[in-house]
Order: sequence, then structure tokens, then C-alpha cells
Amino acid sequence: MRKLIVGKMIDYYLKLNNISRKSLGSALGKSESAVSKWVNGINTPMAKDLSIMIELFDTDIETLLYGPSSDLGTISDDEKKLIRDYRSISERQKGEIRGMINAFLLLDENKE
Repeated sequence: MRKLIVGKMIDYYLKLNNISRKSLGSALGKSESAVSKWVNGINTPMAKDLSIMIELFDTDIETLLYGPSSDLGTISDDEKKLIRDYRSISERQKGEIRGMINAFLLLDENKE
């Protein structure tokens, strides 16, 4: 069974999204102190708070509770930046990016 690391993941998403503990607390109707206790592993958020956080952080409950799935291995800082940038562009631009990636993959297949 995977280890529960919700506090570390909350801290990760706060930094990733440049959100303060105080701001998260305000969004959830909680104090900054309550959020700090979650981050430090003293307390665990209630289900309703987790539900709001998965929407706010644009993640899923598994990742918020246990961290990223290991099927992709470790994600580098460069890959994290690419993901953040990808999330900030339009759907049209995302389609163009997917097309470019598919073209690169086809070129690689033809070289083999």
C-alpha cells in the first residue's frame, strides 16, 4: 500500500501554483494554521476540503493523497514547467502541440 503524503502534496501544489497557506485557508474557510498543520503532517484535511483542493489544484484524489503515480517515473523540473505551461494555453494551441508531438514521433519511427 502506498504511503499517505497529503501534507507534502499540498505544499507541492501551493508552491507550484504560487498560492499561500493563508490564501488556501481562506478558500476553504480554514485558518492558515490549519493548513500549516496539514502541510506538517499534524492533521489531515477533511474529505470536503480535499474535494475542493483537487479542483483548485487541478489534480485527482490519488495524486493529492499519495503523490504522482510511479508509472511515469520521476518528473523532472523541466517536465513540470512544460506541464504548467501546457495548462495555461488554449485548447487550439494544445491541439497544435499534440500534432507537433505526433509528427516528431512519426519522424523517429521512420528513422528506425
